Amino acid sequence: MRYTFFVPGLPGTAGSKSGFGFKRPDGSVGVNMVDSCKRKDAWRAAVQAFALQAGVKPIGGPVTLRLTFSMPRPKQHHIGSDRAKPIRANAPKAHTGKPDVTKMVRAVEDALKGIAWHDDSQVVYQENTKHYADEPGATVQIEGVA
Repeated sequence: MRYTFFVPGLPGTAGSKSGFGFKRPDGSVGVNMVDSCKRKDAWRAAVQAFALQAGVKPIGGPVTLRLTFSMPRPKQHHIGSDRAKPIRANAPKAHTGKPDVTKMVRAVEDALKGIAWHDDSQVVYQENTKHYADEPGATVQIEGVA
């Protein structure tokens, strides 16, 4: 079983949290943990929708996951800082800035729980990359391991 699909949009992340302290009525101190990524829920919903549209069904055994994240180029990579103009010859090809590729992977893994696998612990092999591209998004390839 093999599935491949593309999810358009700026990839979201999972795993980073921010803590906010507060005082309880009894005087003790508590901490509220909040996800740092504002796009997480919208990205998760998009991944799920495109997976279902591609006909993805849960795989029962071990799974290989390949993710290619396409990130938008900043304006300064283009001649004259105009995205309609060609890319500068010295513009980098690899996306080495934030977000972290492992946090983007975690968001996709979490989104596909119950859709592509029963639990993301079934993912036994991964190949993940990120690069600059004209259309931001993620290409997802899921394959059952024989």
